[in-house]
Amino acid sequence: MEALIVDELTKILPTQRPRPAELSRTRFSNEPFQFQIAWHEPPHGIDRIETTITISAGDLATVRCEETMLVPVSTPFFMGDDDGYLVSRPDLMPDVLRPVETKKTNSADGSEWSCFVQQRHQGWNSVWVSVTDPGTHITVKVGETVLPTIEVTTIPATVPEPDIVNTRWFHCDSLAHTAHVPVWSDEHWQVIENQMIAARRMHINCLLIPLWTPPLDTAPGKRRMSTQLLDITRTETGEYVFDTVRAVRWLGLLKKHGFSAIEIPHIFTQWGAKACAQFYIRQGQEVQPAFGWDTPATAPEYRAFLEQLIPFVRSFLSEHMDPDSLYFHISDEPAENNVDTYVAARAQVLDLLEGCRVIDALSDVAYHELVDTAVVATDAIDKFRAGGIEPEWVYYCVCQETKLANQYIAQRPIRHRYLGFQLYKSGARGFLQWGYNFYNTQLSTGYVDPFWENDAGGGFISGDAFIVYPAPNGEVWESLRHRMVGAGFQDLAVCQFAETLMGRAAVLGIIDPDQTLDYASGWVSEQELIRRRERLNSAIDAKLQEKVKEL
Repeated sequence: MEALIVDELTKILPTQRPRPAELSRTRFSNEPFQFQIAWHEPPHGIDRIETTITISAGDLATVRCEETMLVPVSTPFFMGDDDGYLVSRPDLMPDVLRPVETKKTNSADGSEWSCFVQQRHQGWNSVWVSVTDPGTHITVKVGETVLPTIEVTTIPATVPEPDIVNTRWFHCDSLAHTAHVPVWSDEHWQVIENQMIAARRMHINCLLIPLWTPPLDTAPGKRRMSTQLLDITRTETGEYVFDTVRAVRWLGLLKKHGFSAIEIPHIFTQWGAKACAQFYIRQGQEVQPAFGWDTPATAPEYRAFLEQLIPFVRSFLSEHMDPDSLYFHISDEPAENNVDTYVAARAQVLDLLEGCRVIDALSDVAYHELVDTAVVATDAIDKFRAGGIEPEWVYYCVCQETKLANQYIAQRPIRHRYLGFQLYKSGARGFLQWGYNFYNTQLSTGYVDPFWENDAGGGFISGDAFIVYPAPNGEVWESLRHRMVGAGFQDLAVCQFAETLMGRAAVLGIIDPDQTLDYASGWVSEQELIRRRERLNSAIDAKLQEKVKEL
């Protein structure tokens, strides 16, 4: 058997021997220390290869191990670029992180943890290891093979959360379907909470709250499974009564797990704001569908409804959240072919949203003045800059595949993590991505098994639609991409922390020494990113030690 220590910014392919990691690393007090163990043994006929991994660390250490599982990548990219992807044709790629039971035993030198693993596929297999409070040394044994010792230096400082709004669209219908539970049942709520916890682990601090079913990625004329938090009743006099029991429960979970902002669903449909969002409203003894694709955005009856809905929502949410942390939407991407309908829909709610933060995705700078705060696609940023506009908010989705960061499974790890440095240099205040847990086909005409079909039925690039997996019993299995994108936001947090100690110019001198870093340029190797982060850590440590001496 051959076994290696591999860094946290490598995708270990079954057919390629990975590069061994640097074995002297630093961390901050509130950061877990993460690495991978890769192992390979030739087949033994029909006998299954299995082994025990033993990890020794400091007395206070806690160790978590997860097997990396392969998934089929049917659509690695559409156009893409060779530099940014590990494969260019359908293939099997590592992505799912499946927890394995990790047991603690006491040893004379500290804490010792072990897990039993089996070969899941031929070639190189791997285990992701997260260690909290690791002490100064970590030793690893795979079977009888003793690996080189990892030296860990802990910098005695706590890095604050990244100062940016990091939001993802959260798809509750997908969760109900994959868990086979009724919407808003206790089992559904548990799945939702588990997915929220995983979101916070990658520094997501804002989620879309489904006060009504978000009118997103829905085929014209169709309705997505209702996941409406508000229970709405229309009285005989035409007044609307809004029950918030479920919404209060949702907000309680956000508060419990440290979310600091929320997005309110779009008020009109995607791709032109031609129609209304879908609702279910009780009239008498029956709950019936209301509005939706059959109702034009400018319908008087919808305006009458919004005159009651939006003031209520503003008042209700402001009782639970800072009003400045509430983000409303009109509709996505006003463009030449739909600007008239967008303008008309916007006029429906302009007075009702006065004083609110309104954000909408935008790629065409010609319509910048129509959107209060444009969330600009990362492949359109140069067009905005040419017009003298530096976008405050950015996003990526299925279209941003060439020389850009994203969360596609086939991408090189640098394309996931480098986003953190990019956001720091640009000074962005918000980042949005649409697919945290979308387990539907494109346009929500059906559902997929995300372990086998990660491209929304062939409509998107593999990995675009989700970054976590629904596991048995309502649990969540995270992914390599989840860890690597999350590490990018930790990099952003460290840059911001460093700026308070040494100034912005010094930070940029470390992370962008050639002054080429941007959303579509300045790409470096994974090893170079790790080296730059280590240099940044060392500079922070030096500044902290200077402050101690001054005392």
